[in-house]
Amino acid sequence: MRKGICLLLSFLLCLSVLGMTVSAATPDYVATYQLTIGKEIQTHKFFIHDNGNKFRLEIKTREAEMITITRLDKKVTWLLMPESKTYMEQAFDPNAWKDYQCDENFLATKAKKIGEETILGYKCDIYNYKEGSDNITISVSQKEKILLKSIVESGKKKAVMEAKEVKIGKLDGSLFEIPAGYQQFNLSLPILPNM
Repeated sequence: MRKGICLLLSFLLCLSVLGMTVSAATPDYVATYQLTIGKEIQTHKFFIHDNGNKFRLEIKTREAEMITITRLDKKVTWLLMPESKTYMEQAFDPNAWKDYQCDENFLATKAKKIGEETILGYKCDIYNYKEGSDNITISVSQKEKILLKSIVESGKKKAVMEAKEVKIGKLDGSLFEIPAGYQQFNLSLPILPNM
C-alpha cells in the first residue's frame, strides 16, 4: 500500500506539471521523462491524444508501476494497477483541467520567459513562475508546445523532470481505454461503531 501512495503522490506532482503542456492544437505524442527527486529516479511515459482530450501517464519505479488514463470526453480518470489488474475510477472536473493549460494567456499572466534552449532537437522557451512556495522553471517546445523539462524547487527539495525521448504521431485509441481483464475496486474507510 505504501508503494501505491508514493506512486500516487508522484503522479500528482507530474500531473500538475505535465498538464500545463496541453493547448488547443496539441499533437498526438508520447514522451518518456526521467524524474529525479533527491536520490530517487523514476521513469514516466506520457501519451497525449485527441487534441489533449485523452491522456495516459505510466509511472515506473523499482518497486511498482501505475498507469493513469484521463478522458475529458467521459469526464473520468482511471488509476490502473497492472500488478493486480485492478483499477479505480474517479470523477474528473474539466474546469480544473483548464487551470493547467499551457496557452498564451497562462504564459503571459503567470510565467516569465527567461531564456531559450534546445532539448532533443526542439527549440524551447524557458519560463519561470511561482506556485505557493514552489519555484518552477519549465522548458516548452516553441512550435509543438510540449513540456520537455521542468524543475520544481520547494525549500531545499528539488525535483527535475526531463524528456529523454519524444515521438510525435497518431496514437492508438486503445491506449486510452481500460484493458480487458481489469477489475474495478473502490477505496472505502471502515465504519466505526457508535460509542
